[in-house]
Parts: sequence; structure tokens; C-alpha cells
Amino acid sequence: MRDPRKILAGAARTLDFDRPVGLVLLGIMGQLSDGEGPEHIGRFLQGLRLVERGLVRSADWHPDPDSADVTHEQGHAVGAVGLKE
Repeated sequence: MRDPRKILAGAARTLDFDRPVGLVLLGIMGQLSDGEGPEHIGRFLQGLRLVERGLVRSADWHPDPDSADVTHEQGHAVGAVGLKE
């Protein structure tokens, strides 16, 4: 996680980056010991166009009005969808 270029170079051996690729990072940021947190996720999204709402807490990502209420503080995960153009 600390060397994205190295990770991407390794992934390029099996992934075709000319086609859409999805990346899901679950439970990663909290495992890094140097205090990296949600505020640092933005650097992984540089060069991408973020889909509307951008980088937000999960409770704030297109909330479903029919679902149970989740407060901003309860939605501890963060997420974003970015498109490479």
C-alpha cells in the first residue's frame, strides 16, 4: 500500500489496464501503523474523475431514505467511485 507504483506494475502483468478495472480496499487503511486515515485516501484517487458525492463517509453515500437512519458518526467507512477518462 505504501508503494502504489510497484503494486500497479505487478498488477499490469495480469490485468489489462486498457479495460475497466475495479479496486476495492476494505479494512486496509486502519491496518497501516503510521496513522494514515480517510483523509489520505484522496491520493489514491488522483487523476480520476470522482462520481458525485466524491470521497465521503459511507453513511453519506447516496443514503436510502427507506433504510434505517445511520448518522454521519456511525458511518465510519469512507468510499468513492473514480473514473479514468
